[in-house]
Amino acid sequence: MMKSVSKYFFFALAIVGALVSCGGNGSGSGQNGGNTDDGASSLWKMRNYPVSKVEVYNGEELIETFEYTYDVFNRVTSMVRTDEIGGNKLLDLKYKYLSPTEMRIEGRYYYTSSSRNVTVVIDPKENTVSYQGSWRGAWPMVTAFDADGTVVSTSVDSEFSATRGQYSSQLAYREKYTVSGGDVTAAEIGTSISAKGTSTTLKTAPTSAILELEYSADEDNQNFAVYLFPCELPVWYAKELPGNRHLVSRMTWRNGNVASPVSAKIAYQLDADGDIQSATRTDYCGTEVLLVRTYKLYY
Repeated sequence: MMKSVSKYFFFALAIVGALVSCGGNGSGSGQNGGNTDDGASSLWKMRNYPVSKVEVYNGEELIETFEYTYDVFNRVTSMVRTDEIGGNKLLDLKYKYLSPTEMRIEGRYYYTSSSRNVTVVIDPKENTVSYQGSWRGAWPMVTAFDADGTVVSTSVDSEFSATRGQYSSQLAYREKYTVSGGDVTAAEIGTSISAKGTSTTLKTAPTSAILELEYSADEDNQNFAVYLFPCELPVWYAKELPGNRHLVSRMTWRNGNVASPVSAKIAYQLDADGDIQSATRTDYCGTEVLLVRTYKLYY
């Protein structure tokens, strides 16, 4: 009961925040976390009930944590991912919203020694979110989603040319998702590369791996699938991708027509509102258990 009340309180607070932003002097100085967008018409507002912390355990051992903060519009303002075994922060990021469609993520990415930033832009007409890192060699990525907010593709097209035209290369990376009933039922990941030198031309045939997913009848109120998909977590979490309607219950992999012996099952404990209290992922090789991870969610 207390949790349900806190939900309504949160959304009431968001409405009050919108009224204050619209009625203010527009300066935003010192009151908006460095954001230049007032938030009222933002496309980064999250629909899900926000999680403040996720603890990941292997047995009784805490191995990893995710911590989040949000503003009154239910937009992510910070993300910290910590390797609890090594004691290192894998991600330590701040989010700044520059317009209803544009944001910038700044901070430490994995083991980088200095702060970096990623610029992210939503195109509401094309239903895409584009993101580009500031560092040399960062791939320009575009993720597309359908009218329900479920991911349908991710693509990268990258080119490199050496001075004097001695060498050039092109890389095409694709993630194609099959969506049924509001859920991603398959994800095909493929890469093709071509390179040209002064005397030779090399092309590689496309290679692909396929992830297939099954679902329970329970709805995914927390976008938990973001922890299961190979993705750009800081961007996907803020945009609520992959945006599945239901909770993933099983994952299998194959390479072309060759099935992999590796699979995973996920079991959930839900509260009376259908929100996740914990999720246990068990990875298998055939029938042998490889790893068991338990995710505990805090609100």
